[in-house]
Amino acid sequence: MTFDTLAFCKRLQDGGVPTDQAEAHARAQADFLADYPLSEMTVKKDLERFATKDDFERFATKEDLKQFATKDDFERFATKEDLKQFATKDDLERFATKDDLERFATKDDLERFATKEDLGKLPTMEYLERFATKEDLGKLPTMEYLERFATKEDLGKLPTMEYLERFATKEDLGKLPTMEYLERFATKEDLGKLPTMKDLELLGKTLTIRLGGMIFLGIGALAALTQF
Repeated sequence: MTFDTLAFCKRLQDGGVPTDQAEAHARAQADFLADYPLSEMTVKKDLERFATKDDFERFATKEDLKQFATKDDFERFATKEDLKQFATKDDLERFATKDDLERFATKDDLERFATKEDLGKLPTMEYLERFATKEDLGKLPTMEYLERFATKEDLGKLPTMEYLERFATKEDLGKLPTMEYLERFATKEDLGKLPTMKDLELLGKTLTIRLGGMIFLGIGALAALTQF
């Protein structure tokens, strides 16, 4: 494949490039192609194994790198020479790793535990000696035992002393007659069997009449005996 210098020059002129510049470009292009044949140039197929702009999208740009440290920033960090005085990996083998520390408590875990300052707010043993222990509480009645007793609420349902003052006491009852004593007296039932005043009045009239008749008969009898 040969390079058409005239056609290339004409294309440049049609595009507005001055004739002398177009001819110079055409000659330079021809010289370049003479030194580098097209057969030796890279084709699209050859470029397929190279990264495209899209591939580079996932890489950091200079703008992205501005947030990272530069060589000047590292001047204040230790060098290999400086690190010689420090432990190596072999030296660190005898120390615990992060995995080893997983089974230990972290600061967050320890937050729920009391500090010395917290303990300073707690009562001392001397102070607690004044209070009852579990052993002391074992001697006290249980709730189950106390359920048998009356509560304040239960007592609120009972009569007060002022209320009870109205009632007779055992001492007052000692002054009353006993049932044995009262057995000697007549009951209403017994009284119901006795004649009433009306009955007695009627009986008196009846007896009076009968007595009068008897007296009359007696007098008549005496009179008759006197005649004989």
